[in-house]
Amino acid sequence: RVLFRSVGLVAFLLIVSYVTAYTRSGINPLTSESLEEYLKQNLTVVAMWSNKDCLNCDLEVYTMYKMVYTFSDYDNIIFAASNCGVDEAFENKYQIVSRLETPQYRVFIRGYEISIAKN
Repeated sequence: RVLFRSVGLVAFLLIVSYVTAYTRSGINPLTSESLEEYLKQNLTVVAMWSNKDCLNCDLEVYTMYKMVYTFSDYDNIIFAASNCGVDEAFENKYQIVSRLETPQYRVFIRGYEISIAKN
């Protein structure tokens, strides 16, 4: 059941990515390419990686949606998410540990490539 929710979330995010470069009204797909594009646009990105088997991570997605509405007045802040295990090189670059049972956040301030980490 958790796997279907996680796969469904990723599928939804991928569909959204084909429709628009990014959305301010939801959670964007997080890939190496999309993050690079967000940073080129000088955006502040709140990024979340989650383990597909993590029940707490499913609940954390709701918290991210609350953050979307909290920061909806700001044009330069977006939110993006990905499951762990999708792109190992990308995850290693930002020191993401795929086996953690908690979501892992990175915040990229105004296009700056080095993130602020919270695990």
